[in-house]
Amino acid sequence: MSSTFGAISVWVTLFGLALFPGIRLINGDQAPNIVFIVADDLGFNDISWNNPKIISPNLDSLARNGTILNHNYVLPICSPTRSALMTGYYSVHTGRQSSVIWQQEPVGLFTNFTLMPEHLNTLGYESHAVGKWHLGYCNQSYLPTNRGFKSFNGYFIGSEDYYSHLRPPSVGGGPPGYDFQHNEGPDLSANGTYSSVLIGLHAEKIIRDHALQTPEKPLFLYLPFQNVHSPLQVPDHYSNLYPNETNQARKTFSGMVTAMDDAVGTVVKSLKSQGLFENTIIVFSSDNGGQTMSGGNNFPLRGNKGTLWEGGTRVPGFVHIPFSKNRARNVSSLFHVTDWLPTLYRAGGGDPHELGPIDGLDQWNLLVGNQDKGVRQEFLYNIQPIPSIEGAQARAAISDGNVYGYGSEKLFKVGDFKLLRGVPGEPSGWIPPAKSVDIPLERNNHLANLTHFQAVPNFASFEVRLYNITSDPEERVDLSHNHPDIVESMLAKLARFDASMIPPNIKPEVASGNPNRFNGIYTPGWCQAQPK
Repeated sequence: MSSTFGAISVWVTLFGLALFPGIRLINGDQAPNIVFIVADDLGFNDISWNNPKIISPNLDSLARNGTILNHNYVLPICSPTRSALMTGYYSVHTGRQSSVIWQQEPVGLFTNFTLMPEHLNTLGYESHAVGKWHLGYCNQSYLPTNRGFKSFNGYFIGSEDYYSHLRPPSVGGGPPGYDFQHNEGPDLSANGTYSSVLIGLHAEKIIRDHALQTPEKPLFLYLPFQNVHSPLQVPDHYSNLYPNETNQARKTFSGMVTAMDDAVGTVVKSLKSQGLFENTIIVFSSDNGGQTMSGGNNFPLRGNKGTLWEGGTRVPGFVHIPFSKNRARNVSSLFHVTDWLPTLYRAGGGDPHELGPIDGLDQWNLLVGNQDKGVRQEFLYNIQPIPSIEGAQARAAISDGNVYGYGSEKLFKVGDFKLLRGVPGEPSGWIPPAKSVDIPLERNNHLANLTHFQAVPNFASFEVRLYNITSDPEERVDLSHNHPDIVESMLAKLARFDASMIPPNIKPEVASGNPNRFNGIYTPGWCQAQPK
């Protein structure tokens, strides 16, 4: 993902009725398997059910025979979304609200949070992860295998070469370091194999071994793909599937989507061959909006990855539940990334109340068709108390300041309003696919000269915008001056979230994390885990 995003939060409200019948296993005696697929930087206009030019038949079949989430919301960059997914908390409550975790940054997702695999393991699940981690690796305690996953095959950092799995160090110089891991050490055999192929093969093996060795346990398989994050790389036979695409960045990017889709096809085929498919929930979501400066696209939505316009935060998503009584649906109820933990915990036979006072809501009844509307009435995207750092995000220069947002059903149709305060981020326009480009992002390798954080001015001095995102999903007409009472009520709620926020957990990158100190491998063991 990209770097520190413009200081902003969004709060959206819908009516919803919380229904919570007694907990029971969903599909007879065996709790369902769960496969959770995350695409990296996949925009609203980058998938076939929103854009028929994209070739993704496996994902398309799952989506159209499942429940497509038309208002699926995440954070605008990677680590904040992944921390929210794994913990069920808004990023302002995990300390991950202000930036991604950079490759030599001595931080990780705080160890006092219990993550999704740890919760599911208490229900009898066996959990495995294949793909991108990006929640910290500088200390062993941050690694996936110490956060609930029985095995991990993938990479720790945010981005790298798709074939060599190399990335240059950000502090201290030297040749690029290698990052493809098996559990807690390097897997050098991955060198030369394209990322999505590796993920598909590892997932296939895990499914096969699970069916043979532990069939009595439900499987949780977390599959965060590298595709379609920069750099733009894909085998030619995928990009050649788009002969009419004249924009080279868009052509390569589209091929990367299809390559990921092929790997998903490998996973589905393996589930079917092992007799697991009919009792497997498959979830799919992007982690943030598309990066138009690296081939992605969010049209007709406004904005880009790294912004809190709709294009940065409203992303493709679906859930496929073979045993659901109500399939092939499109739902427009709000779904937030924090909702997956309580929803899947419920699906596995647990009581979401056991998870404590998290921010996510149990939306299982919506997904299986027991109710037409979701229970989520409102959500907070983020409160960013730190000005963006010049050089930290070369793709999109985000202005300093705090931006807040909130939506309410008062006075207008439910779910109508989104309010932004401050600078939502750049690029802030409506970027068609033909305008997507491929810009090298060397400056994304580090937080430039980050030694301290400036004092933040009072957020009351920043501009307020109000949009009706039902009638105006492209965010073209600012209504804030028409409805000062709605604005006032929104900001009052946001102030309460501001008061509940914990400080951002951000530190300068350090030379001690340089992979050349560890034989050219990105390796843990150079920071202290937090909390101590």
